[in-house]
Amino acid sequence: MIDMTFTIKLTQEIHQKAERASQQQLARPQAKQAYLNTLSTYAVDFYLRCMGFETNPTHSDREDPIASAFLDVADLEVKQVGKLECRPVLPGDRVMRIPPE
Repeated sequence: MIDMTFTIKLTQEIHQKAERASQQQLARPQAKQAYLNTLSTYAVDFYLRCMGFETNPTHSDREDPIASAFLDVADLEVKQVGKLECRPVLPGDRVMRIPPE
């Protein structure tokens, strides 16, 4: 069996960015989701860039303070492809919730 693991280091800087995103939320569950969404978007962005894709993280709904305050968004613009929704998957997760947004 071939190991298909791709490890991405989540730096202190990205954790600080995720913390700032979570602080913009009023409710605790949304704050945690904003934190995880920021980390997952970063990880997908890093992976895609390593694979040669051009991304534009500043053109995501997640970067819009109004959209991110009211919607569970974690999108990433991939140039010449479109937007890709990034979802966190935590260790032990057996189900992944896809929000209607």
